Amino acid sequence: MCQALLVLVFLAAGLAKLAGAAEMVAAFENIGAGQWLRYFVGVVELVGVSGLLVPRLVGLAALGLAGLMTGAMITNLVIDDFSLLALFLLVLSVTVAWGRRSRVTALIRPATAG
Repeated sequence: MCQALLVLVFLAAGLAKLAGAAEMVAAFENIGAGQWLRYFVGVVELVGVSGLLVPRLVGLAALGLAGLMTGAMITNLVIDDFSLLALFLLVLSVTVAWGRRSRVTALIRPATAG
């Protein structure tokens, strides 16, 4: 269920960013980094969604999305705009990544010769 919720939320958010939804354009203007960051984050979110749909990559994708949400939390704190949604998505992403930690380590750690 956590994984499905992440897919739905990040799919909607990524598509909104890439489509240029007015609220997304305004949010990234408020950050002051330029609209290129909106496109970058939207692509990263959609890549994360793709990874969440591939069983072998779920943990790694959730870990990447947790990293993205950590950046979002830091950015929100710097611009003095705390986001409970970003915190929730960070916790949810970490939860999914932790649940799949054995697959993550199997993907990251090279196979040892036996």
